[in-house]
Amino acid sequence: MERRRRIQRLCASRSTRSALAGSLVVMTAAGCSNPFVDRIAFRPPTAVVTSSPTCLAENIVTDLTGLGPWDPALAGNAPEPGYPPADFRVVGALRCERGTDASGMRTIDSVRLEGDVLSVFSAFSADSFRFPDGTYASCINFGVAPVGLWLVDDTGAAFRPAWPADPCNLQNAPYLALRHLTEVGRSSHPNGLDDRFATSCEQDSHAASFEPTTADDVAAAEEPSENTAA
Repeated sequence: MERRRRIQRLCASRSTRSALAGSLVVMTAAGCSNPFVDRIAFRPPTAVVTSSPTCLAENIVTDLTGLGPWDPALAGNAPEPGYPPADFRVVGALRCERGTDASGMRTIDSVRLEGDVLSVFSAFSADSFRFPDGTYASCINFGVAPVGLWLVDDTGAAFRPAWPADPCNLQNAPYLALRHLTEVGRSSHPNGLDDRFATSCEQDSHAASFEPTTADDVAAAEEPSENTAA
C-alpha cells in the first residue's frame, strides 16, 4: 500500500491544477532587480479557429493517452492552443478527457459544457507573465494545462485556448471559471485498451482487489456441496 501511496503522490504532482511552487531558485543579472516583484506581461499568438473541433485529433489523443496515433478513426492534428481571437463569440465549450465504459474499456470522451462561458473566455483572455530577461529561475511543480479543451461559437467553429501563466505556475482563473460550467452532453470513443492494464500513474483498478469471479468459478464451488448432499 505504501508503494501505491507514493505513486498517487507522484501522479498528483503532475495534475492539471498543480499546487503553487513551494520552492524557487532565482538568479538575476542585475543585482538591483527584485525577481519576486518584477514580471513581464505577454500574450501567446492568437489561436487558429477551425470549423471542426474534435477530441479525436491525433495530437490530442496522443497527449491524453500517451499512445501513438494508430486509431484509423482519428483526424489530423488540431491547431495549437493560442490567445482568444477578439471577434470570437463563445457559446459553449468542449472538453476532452479519458473515460472507461461499462465493459472496462478505455474511451476518449467528448464532453459538451454550457453556462457562464463569457467568464471562461475572459479568464483565458488574461495576460500571461514571465520573469524579466536576465532572470534565471527553477520552478517546482509548474502546472500542466489540459490538452483537450475547445471554446465553441454558435456556428460550431472553435479554438483551443492557451492557458495563461504566471512566472512559476498556471493561473487559477480559467480553472475556477470552468468549474461553474455544466455538462450537457457526452459521447465516447473506445480506444481498444482494457482498464485493467493502466499505467502506473493511472492506477490499475484491479491491482488491490480480488480477481473477478466467473461463472465457472461459481459452478466449481457448487459441486462439492452437491456431492456431499448425495
